[in-house]
Amino acid sequence: MKKSIAVKIFILTALLLVAHMATAAADVEGDWTYTVVGSSATISGYAGSDAHVIIPDNLGGHPVTSIASRAFENNTVMKAVFIPSTVNSIGTYAFSGCTSLQTVEIPDGVTSISGRAFVNCSSLASVVIPDSVSSIATGAFSGTALTKVRLPEDIDTVGNNAFPSNVLLLIETAGNSMTADAVDGVYDCIEYSSNGVDVTIHSYKTSADVITVPETVNGLAVTAFDSTAFGSDKKLIADLSGTVAELLSDEGYIFYDSSDLAMGLRKNGNEIILAEYDGTDSQVTVPSYIDTIGGYAFSSNNTV
Repeated sequence: MKKSIAVKIFILTALLLVAHMATAAADVEGDWTYTVVGSSATISGYAGSDAHVIIPDNLGGHPVTSIASRAFENNTVMKAVFIPSTVNSIGTYAFSGCTSLQTVEIPDGVTSISGRAFVNCSSLASVVIPDSVSSIATGAFSGTALTKVRLPEDIDTVGNNAFPSNVLLLIETAGNSMTADAVDGVYDCIEYSSNGVDVTIHSYKTSADVITVPETVNGLAVTAFDSTAFGSDKKLIADLSGTVAELLSDEGYIFYDSSDLAMGLRKNGNEIILAEYDGTDSQVTVPSYIDTIGGYAFSSNNTV
């Protein structure tokens, strides 16, 4: 009996000690709550009311290396947050529901962005993803106002619903690395390379049946496409007026002129060919820039 009581007292003492240690591990400095593991600090809470928040790189003499889950959750005052270069990970729901947040500076050094880290930040329209990031988990930026995001060339994983469904993802590469294959989801994703003057598109991943080929990417003219850049089942639309020879490629693609969606054109050497006519007019005026009418251009049309 005495032995049983002694064991219970020992267990109770141990539990109280653990609870005390857990409580003691949470420290406060100014508006910041943080925990220390080893020699590194993790931000676990913020009690301030600043619209522009600069996360410190050091708390209690320890470098801040991570932002904990839900650290800033539902902060509706913060409009911008600046994360120090000491941080290497951002936890789940870390900034979820920060509806006033408009811009985030994620430093080079962050390697992972956890699931739903910025979910429902409905005003977030700008974010820079540094080259150090290798994974962006499911739902990380879902429910934001992002429409275009540049991804690192060496990214390994982009989780399903990581971004809003209408976002355009851009991946600049040194060549055709097929990084776009790492993207899980129904996003438009362009993988390209640039010489600083113009752009070559290596891959255009999309779930849409029709692709409007961009004239520019990041302000640089699109002048070339790889032979496998577009799926063979896609209808390609481009602005061909005035620069037909430059926009068309020798890769066998048929492009429909955005000013006349019935005209399907392709290029053979320096020759512009009317390859397909997809209209219903009984009379067709062939534009002067077309050199040749393909042998099957009107094969599926019974009205001309």
